[in-house]
Amino acid sequence: MKVTRLTTVLVKPVLALCLCLLASGAHGLNLSAAVDRREVAANESLRLTIKADEIINDTIDVSQLSLQFNIVETAQPSSLQTMINGKTSGVTEWTLIISPKETGNLLIPSFELRGAFSPAIAIKVNPARSPQTADLNNLNVFLQASVDRTTVYVQQQVLLTLRLFYKIPLSGYKDEALKPGDATVEPLSETTYQTSFRGADFRVLQKVYAIHPQSSGRLTIPAQSWRLDKPRSPFGRQDNAYLYVRSQPISITVKAIPPTHTADHWLPATGVTLDATWESPLDQAKVGEPLNLTLTVTAQGLTGAQLPSITPEGNDLFTLYADRPDAGTAVAPTGVTGTRIGQFAVIPRRAGRVDFPEITLKWWNVATDREEIIRVSRREIQVAESALGGRLTGAEGALLSSPQADADVNGQPATGSPPAAYPPYDWPWPLLTVILAGICAILGWFAGKARARAKPVAATGEGDNAPGLLRKKAILQAIREASARRDYPALRELLLQWGRMQLNRPELGSLSAISAAYPDLDEQLRLLEKRLYGDQADDCEPDTTLLPRLLEGISKRASTSRQKPEVLEPLYRL
Repeated sequence: MKVTRLTTVLVKPVLALCLCLLASGAHGLNLSAAVDRREVAANESLRLTIKADEIINDTIDVSQLSLQFNIVETAQPSSLQTMINGKTSGVTEWTLIISPKETGNLLIPSFELRGAFSPAIAIKVNPARSPQTADLNNLNVFLQASVDRTTVYVQQQVLLTLRLFYKIPLSGYKDEALKPGDATVEPLSETTYQTSFRGADFRVLQKVYAIHPQSSGRLTIPAQSWRLDKPRSPFGRQDNAYLYVRSQPISITVKAIPPTHTADHWLPATGVTLDATWESPLDQAKVGEPLNLTLTVTAQGLTGAQLPSITPEGNDLFTLYADRPDAGTAVAPTGVTGTRIGQFAVIPRRAGRVDFPEITLKWWNVATDREEIIRVSRREIQVAESALGGRLTGAEGALLSSPQADADVNGQPATGSPPAAYPPYDWPWPLLTVILAGICAILGWFAGKARARAKPVAATGEGDNAPGLLRKKAILQAIREASARRDYPALRELLLQWGRMQLNRPELGSLSAISAAYPDLDEQLRLLEKRLYGDQADDCEPDTTLLPRLLEGISKRASTSRQKPEVLEPLYRL
């Protein structure tokens, strides 16, 4: 009896406490979710708002959302606290911009926070209209991809052109990285223009790439997806701030190297040249003194890295020293042009009239589909005796003092008085003098070439300096000139080149990334984007004097504070 009474005394408070907890839970946190639209197209975005009726500093887990949606943008949670009739209440909101990954009936899942759950939301996603089948008078924006050829040899250039057609205002865009399987990619150009397509007027943003397949078989260029930014509304929050466009995938047939190819190097190009330049007169050569030879290989449709080093054949008449070759690639909307430059010191070893051998280069002409040969004809060189007399028989430049050294290059005895005999203790000095002179000449030649390589060399494309290879000071000068003449497409490309060097981000592809790193530039860069892509482009003019000054100030601050360079990874890439 006492046990029963004790149990009753203990159980009643516990039950009362549980009821209180349940009652408080029933009147606890409320979590809701809402979207601005329940039916969208596959290339559109929508706004998701999650709301809690309390002031909360916790984060909410939205990872399940990524199963069927892309999370394009996540805003910082906002809180609002109010007091009515002496009673305080608050609200916390999380806002996300999302886009569907597929078509059909999708589901935004339920979210959980502190034991409260939001309702799931059903979304209907309709297919985006294709520009091939849609009425272009009612289609505002689409992305088109094309190649200049669908059948190529391995390592042959393919030009890929992406064209964004749009009739609506745009403030910017973000394209995805181009990864066409086993192939290299080289960006060539970005231009904007206006055109009429199937009877409708469009503005066009065009980007051209050079692709070089690295293996034979089928190469697929995947469909490209771009995110387009609509101009921000001046009246606050804007629904559906982004659009998504997608191109069609392209398949290319890549042929193997043909069996009729006989060269040591495979060079599939539309044109190849080989030039030989002598820096010294060939009729004033002397034994032991170097002649500077430059061999330049240029190929249309190939990069500098694809070109081989050309070395002349050696013989017993010359000693040949090769300097380190220089390679470069110039880009233009029509493709890449590779150049490889080889420097050589040619040191004659015999006096008389001698021939420098012919130089040949084989390459594959993709226009005629056959192998061709370039020849640089042999050159006749008149070699005189060195200043100290005698002839060099080796690379070290040793002077021959034996009677056989007085024979000419044809093996006949030389005419004239026999050379004076040196005393046994005196003969090494002329030999050592010639050795030292030869070594000094060779070292001086290599030092001159090293100084030449230390100077920056800019690759050229269509006669202009390629901004991607200019130093930062030269880029700033080019930005000032482009700003002065209001060449906005060139100014945008130069700003991207400056941003890649300043932020140490070679992959940087949008002005928004520069604005994120340097807020002082945000307003001017937005004006430039609106000038290039906006519907009211004529009303948007960046300050062409202020922008270069801002860039110079940033560069100066970076150079003075760069005691220990540190490069922080960006939080996100635009």
